[in-house]
Formats: sequence, C-alpha cells, structure tokens
Amino acid sequence: MRIVVVEDEATLRRGIIQFIEQMNERYQVVGETDNGADGERIILELQPDLIITDIKMPDMSGLEMLEKLKAQHFEYRSVILSGYSEFEYAKRAISAGVQEYLLKPFTGNELRRVLAELSLSIELKRSLDPAHKEGAASFDYYFNSLLLGAPVNLEVLAERLLKEYNLNIRQPFYLAAIYLHENCNEAEQSWEKLLYSQLDKTMKEPVCTFALPADHLHLLLLTDQQSIDQFYRVIKQMLMAEQKPPNMASGFIKCEDMTSFRMQLTELKNDLQWSIVLGDQIVIDHERIQTLVTQIVRYPVELERQIILEIHAIDLNTMYSTCQEFLHYWRSKLYHPEDVIHAFVQFCSAIVNAAHKASLKWEQTLNLRRVYLKLMDSLTWSELSGTLLELYAEMQDSVRDYKLEYSPVIKRVIHYIDLHLHERITQLEVADKLRITPEYLSLLFAKEVGNNFNAYVREKKMNRAKELLIESELSGYEISSLLGFTDPKYFYKVFKNVTGLSTSDFIKIHRR
Repeated sequence: MRIVVVEDEATLRRGIIQFIEQMNERYQVVGETDNGADGERIILELQPDLIITDIKMPDMSGLEMLEKLKAQHFEYRSVILSGYSEFEYAKRAISAGVQEYLLKPFTGNELRRVLAELSLSIELKRSLDPAHKEGAASFDYYFNSLLLGAPVNLEVLAERLLKEYNLNIRQPFYLAAIYLHENCNEAEQSWEKLLYSQLDKTMKEPVCTFALPADHLHLLLLTDQQSIDQFYRVIKQMLMAEQKPPNMASGFIKCEDMTSFRMQLTELKNDLQWSIVLGDQIVIDHERIQTLVTQIVRYPVELERQIILEIHAIDLNTMYSTCQEFLHYWRSKLYHPEDVIHAFVQFCSAIVNAAHKASLKWEQTLNLRRVYLKLMDSLTWSELSGTLLELYAEMQDSVRDYKLEYSPVIKRVIHYIDLHLHERITQLEVADKLRITPEYLSLLFAKEVGNNFNAYVREKKMNRAKELLIESELSGYEISSLLGFTDPKYFYKVFKNVTGLSTSDFIKIHRR
C-alpha cells in the first residue's frame, strides 16, 4: 500500500512515517509534505493508494486538498488527523470521501487498526477488478469478501477448499483462532513464525489459514474433532516454548456452513475474552463456555474510594498496593469477562478523573479515552492488568518529573514554608495567614506541587536536616529543635523513615 502523509507538524509527520515503515513491510510512504497545496501536486504525481492528512495547515487545509482531488476525479482512500471533533469538520470530511477520522492525540494501535482495515479494503477493491478471474482468486479474497459482506461464489470456494485442503464447507466444520499481540512488531512477527512452524509440524493435513492483522488474529478452518485435537497440541507447544507469548488467546467454534462464517467469527472473537478469566493455557471451546457458571459481581467500591483518597494525597506507594489488591480481587473467583472489563473501566476512570482534580500535571498527561480503548480491546489478563499498571506508572513518572511555574497563592505558601522551617507548620495556620480555606489550600497545593502539604513540609525539613548533619557539628537532638520538632524521638523516627538511616549512621556515611 503506497501512502502520502500531509501534516504541517514536522515531529508528528516524522513519527507517523517512522511508525508506518516499522509496522508492515507492505506499507510504503512514497511522499510527504507540510501543506495542502504541495500535497495536491505530490498526490497527483505519485498516485498513492492512501492519503493521511491533517485538517488545519498553511496555504490549503487538508479538507480543501481532498475536495480538489475529488473534483479532478482522483480515486483515493484517506485518513483525516485532527484535534477538532466539530460536526462541520466531520460533515465536510464525509463529503470529501474520507474513510477514517482520527482525533489527536491518537495511539499507535488506533493508527495500526485504521491502516489494516484500509489495506484490506484496497486489496479487496483490486481483487474485484473486471480483469480479475474469480477462479484464480486467492483465499484471502474470498474471506475478505465474506467479512465485508461482498458477494462470493460459494460453490467455487467450496470446490477449491475441498480440492486443496480436503475441507467440505457444505457440511459443519470448525473455525479456530489464535490471538497473538506484541507492542513490538518484530516480536509479534517472531511469534507468528513459531505458530506456523508448529502448525506445519503438528497438523496431519494442510490447513487453510487466514490472518486479520488489525485484530492480531490468525484463523484456521478445521475439518473434524481430530484436527481440533491437533490444534490443542499446537497451542500446548506454543505455551511450552522457551519464552511463551506474553499475550496469547485461542479458541474455536463450530460452523454449520460458510454462510454463517461472518457471524461465527464475531462470536469467536467475543469468546476469546474468556482468556482473561480462564488463562491463556485454556483453549476456549464455544460450546463449553456456555455451561460455565460465573459469580455475581460485587464491585469493590471500597478500593475505588481508597485509591481516590490516595490520589488526592499523592501517596504513590499506597496507590500501588491498592492497584495490586484490585487485581487480586478479580483472580479470586470466576467472573464473566465482560463484567471484569467493565469493572476495570470503572476503576481506571475513577483514577483518571480523581487524578485530573488532584494534579495539574496529571490533568495534562493522562488520557482517559486511550485507557478506555486499551481496556475494551483486551483479550488477555496480561493486557487488562497491564493497562492499569501502565496507568499507575505514567502517574508515577509524571509526578517524579513534574516542574511547574506555580500560581501566586502557591508561591506565597512555599515562601512561607521556607521562612518558617524552624517552626511547627500546619496547613490550618498557613491557610489562615493567606485567608483561604484549608480545603482549598489542600486541593490547590496537591494539584500544582504534585504532593500533599504535610508530605512537602516533612520533605523540606528532612532535606534541611540532612544539610545540617553534613555541614555542621550539631547533634540530631539540636537539629530537631531547630526544625520545630517538640519531640526528638519523633524527629528521629521521621528521619529514618525518609532516609532509611538513623542520624548517627547518616553522619558516619556523609560527614567528613
């Protein structure tokens, strides 16, 4: 598939091109530019299969460019990139013949899905060329046509499958699927090679296979129970590999005939979600899962409330423990996978919404839509739990790297703390000095500084204590008094909790 990218943001344009070229060797970026006027010229010259373009650009917008190309009767597939979701843009995009509309910021998986679907559409259109002879069509053509609802001569397909694979689709057969997904494209390709190697070694007869790259699925048409048993052995060998695939699910469903292929594939894709609760070592049998008895879900609302409090306190260590407790909760009993996914959506939504209120940095970096899409697309426990832990890691990293030009109120608070480190400082006292409520101070401080008030004061006092222990001859007892601690024992306890060392051990290591 030949692609032209038209995007005025140079960094984004280079990122898209690099991602496309690494994604699939069949995708080729043949041209690029930063404006619609040059885009029109390059597209007419290079005749690409697909145009990826931004909406707002200098000289000529992406939509204007597409409308001009359409007026010149140039046939194309296109993807619009935009930070705008307004109806007027969407209406014009439809009028200009746009196939996909991606809102910025979009994920690599979203772009991968769009390109795979458009590539499939382009290949199918080529295969339907008048010069194309149906008898010589590839099996990919037939299966793509069935999935897209295009007319197919099932008699010709049946004859070819019987001749080449000894598969009679005029009577019941099995549709099997293997899901293999890796964030790294090269790693995913290595698992695919292992899969097809195991199929060659294990299956007694050649098997008709078909890939759905956008869904990371590999489909097999199997004849009978004996071939299903061989399929089980293939999965077992995959899982016994020296390093098993991190995200793998497998299953099968019985098809009465090829007319039900599209509907049965949809059923099978839904069935694969059972790997979330049953584990990747279980091959999902459509008939058997109908008999499973699952527990009624009691959503752990207490864990949600707990993590919201921890978020507002910017207590990352306790947040991690609560996330682990939430993960353990869903492994203790057998729940329906849809219920588990919806529970994760609710929990992660609560986290993101609370984080947006607690910290300006989190408000800027955490994207609920991206988290939601990853959760809803999950087919394995590793993907589902990984999304929650990635969300936690993103929050941790953003707070760790957080630097901000504070508002006037917070600047005054920090200045007051710096001037009064030798005293006992309370949030109530500072709020009173600034004539604001303690609640407002708590919320604003956590949001801008990325830490709660008391933890920040404690950290400042301990940093000053470390400086005094290194640079002066003062004892720990004297420093505790200088920093406003009325109880030296409490000072020693806080110091050890923060540094992991007693004051005497700290002096031995750091004082010259």
